[in-house]
This record gives sequence, C-alpha cells and structure tokens, in this order.
Amino acid sequence: MELGLYEEALPDLEKAVLLEPGSADVYHNRGFARLGLMRFEEALDDFRAAIDIDPGFASAYRGRGFANVSLMRFKEAVEDLDYAINAGEEEATDYANRGVAKVGLGMYEEAIADFDLAISLDPENALSYKIRAEAKKQVGREEDAERDLARARSLDPGPSLLAEDI
Repeated sequence: MELGLYEEALPDLEKAVLLEPGSADVYHNRGFARLGLMRFEEALDDFRAAIDIDPGFASAYRGRGFANVSLMRFKEAVEDLDYAINAGEEEATDYANRGVAKVGLGMYEEAIADFDLAISLDPENALSYKIRAEAKKQVGREEDAERDLARARSLDPGPSLLAEDI
C-alpha cells in the first residue's frame, strides 16, 4: 500500500477481511487500495463497512468522500469531508476534494474558500490552483483566475493545466 502497489496489496487485504471481519482498519485499507485502482463503488462499500464498525473513523469518511467526488456524488462527498475536517484531522486533500464537490454543486464562493484552505496547507498543489481558477472564472474573477492558472502552470507545466481546459 505505502508503495502504491495496490494490485499487489489487494489479495492480502482480501484475506485480512476474511480473517478480521470486525476490523475497521482492514476495510479502510482495502478501500484505499480500491481507490488507488479506481474501483470507486467497491471502495465506497469498504469505507461504509469501516464506518459501520467504527462510526468515528475520520479517515474512512475522508476515503468515502474522495470516492463520492470521483463518482460525482457531490452532496454526499461534502457531508463526508465535513465530518473528516470537523474531526480535527484535516488534510489539504480534504479541503481540495470538498472544493471540487462544491464546484460540482455550483457553490463557487464556498469552493474558493476551501481551495484557499487547501493551498494554505499545501501551497505546491497545482491542481488546487487550477480548480480554484475555474471557480473564480464562474464568479467573474477573471484576473484572479489567470493568476491561479499561471501559478498552477509554474508548479506543473503538463498538458492537464492548459488554459483551454478552463
């Protein structure tokens, strides 16, 4: 898992679930492996199981929130990420993912505020600048959006950050 070898980790995690079906950690870890493999529905099932076992498991809400963003279930994503953030274990990715969900819901000002927080925690995340630029364009802040795009390009000049994407 730590090496990003999700396909290789999955058989061991499958066995761990069979050996410890009452362990929230096991479901949580398998959920993140499935996220890494872009198997979002299966990941949701694992995060739900982890939360059923341990309703206070903030990282499971984080994972479920990310899976919901990936599946464009934005309202559910916001709820899950709110829980993870309010549990006091916030990470830059929590704010960035919640910002993406809020953009999907048309909540652009709130999304901008989330991206501001994400960037304050991780100022090198090009994608946060790019998506914040999209939100700023939606509310008529063209110059600010251009500055964000320039910053995103300076951090990652790859083709995914071209202005035509916005």
